[in-house]
Amino acid sequence: QSAPTIIHGSKDLAIKLSKLQLTPGRQFFICTGDVVAFYPNIPLESCLDIIESQYLDFNEELFLGMHDENKSLKCQEIFRRALRVGNTMLVTQFRDNFFLQLRGLAMGVADSPDLANLYGYYFEEKADVLHNLSIPFYGRYIDDCLAIVYASSEREAINTISSLIKFDNCVIEWSASATHAAFLDMMLYV
Repeated sequence: QSAPTIIHGSKDLAIKLSKLQLTPGRQFFICTGDVVAFYPNIPLESCLDIIESQYLDFNEELFLGMHDENKSLKCQEIFRRALRVGNTMLVTQFRDNFFLQLRGLAMGVADSPDLANLYGYYFEEKADVLHNLSIPFYGRYIDDCLAIVYASSEREAINTISSLIKFDNCVIEWSASATHAAFLDMMLYV
């Protein structure tokens, strides 16, 4: 919930866009991006390491406040183990055959949407997209990205956002429009 680039649905997006203030007279484009096959392309071990680090950072004060260092380390270890038990060595069945998930996050696992969101957020935060003066708005709903980009052409807008937003091992296909774009279950118009 505290990751500011993550969109939590259409209502959340509408609220965020209602607060957007664009520079009068400055040309902008609505850019939408689709992370191609996001779940299977996320490198699992890297993702789990990122999530573990984010968990430790988010709970740093809690762990520092524990007077028993062993208890703090045990809590951290329980989280690390639970993260790996819930997301590695996953087996699925199709008819009479069993298959081991070898790549990425598994569809249908309860924490996969959160892991995917936090994996993307790691790179968005690293890119500092929310403080880029050419991008007055950026948000992402799992594998669907939305940006408002100041630019003089669609090509420039796409180049600006695509050079900034990159997730390891993933491809994002961007498009831009000066007039409108479909996003989630909404049609956005300039």
